[in-house]
Amino acid sequence: MKTAMELRTKLLERGCRFAAEIEAHLDDGTAQFSVDCACAPDGSVTLEVTAPESISGITATVEPGAENARFDDVALDFGLLADGQLAPMAIPQLLFGAWTQAYIREAGADGDSWNAVYLSGWGERELTVEQWLTKEGVPTYADLWFGNQNAANVKLSEFVIGTNES
Repeated sequence: MKTAMELRTKLLERGCRFAAEIEAHLDDGTAQFSVDCACAPDGSVTLEVTAPESISGITATVEPGAENARFDDVALDFGLLADGQLAPMAIPQLLFGAWTQAYIREAGADGDSWNAVYLSGWGERELTVEQWLTKEGVPTYADLWFGNQNAANVKLSEFVIGTNES
């Protein structure tokens, strides 16, 4: 629990940056894409698509509590996940929101890494984020669940506390 709380404190003070490879389990298939993310302490997330190459460079912002992204120029429509409740581009903001705001149901060592489970919402809109972190507290992988449905799997890299603005 201490590692998850230490991460939360740092993120609330300074935000973070990270790269994410996302596999979103849509209502009618799967979408895979990669993004570079900058998360501000206020919870807003700015992201840029880095893969696949055909959509690379598209940028968007997701505000706290938003279920959709606000695109700067060109919009993406992967479809929806979690029974039509969520746009895949909102996944990085959901992760940051879990790390900084959600109830930490459990946390502990898992070999050479840490595992934390975050909960927010309730009923069919309950979000569970199962997060793996290095022993230094750096997030490396997450599974996102809405109710009993696996909404996404996220591989994280290049994680740094602080944003370009902080």
